[in-house]
Amino acid sequence: MVTDLANFFIKGFLVSIQLYAVLNPLSVIPTFASLTEAWSQDQKRHAVRKASLIVLLLMTIFCFLGDPLLKLLNVSIASLRFGGGILLMVIAVDMLSGMSRTKSLESMDEALIVPIATPLLVGPGTITTLIVLSVSEGFATTMLGVVIATVLVFVTLSSGELLLEKAGKNFVRSLGRFMAIIIAGISGEMIHKALLEWGIASK
Repeated sequence: MVTDLANFFIKGFLVSIQLYAVLNPLSVIPTFASLTEAWSQDQKRHAVRKASLIVLLLMTIFCFLGDPLLKLLNVSIASLRFGGGILLMVIAVDMLSGMSRTKSLESMDEALIVPIATPLLVGPGTITTLIVLSVSEGFATTMLGVVIATVLVFVTLSSGELLLEKAGKNFVRSLGRFMAIIIAGISGEMIHKALLEWGIASK
């Protein structure tokens, strides 16, 4: 019983690391800071809470819909892994080039939803990863990972102003691009697993 519970939390934590890498809130910090620059500290705290709750809600929806959606579309988990792996690789390359994760914002509360919560945080890569994980790891484990990842996003965004002040925008952006390397590794693993399931690759 204790061992099973420990394994559950360990798996949930490992899932959260994958999700955190794909969410990559570090790369959103400069953009988020520019949105809230003229706001009071109370408004900034509210913005972080609101953005985190929206991220949690979106991830929960896609985690819940994962298995039914695959069955409805008659798509195998191997096919989704392969397609999702390619998508994640494209996103990782895009992030390394510094192109799409720091788009300019419109203004005010609407920007916390679009583009901060989605697509900057919960984008196509996050959605694909959630669907794959919800099917391969199970709903409960993935949801635990979702909750932990959301907490990590909250902590990251809350610390964003301090990080920018102490380390500067270039350092924060370099951390965000380092996460892109992690995403590329996750992508490679997803593609390899799909090829293994199809009998094309070997261990």
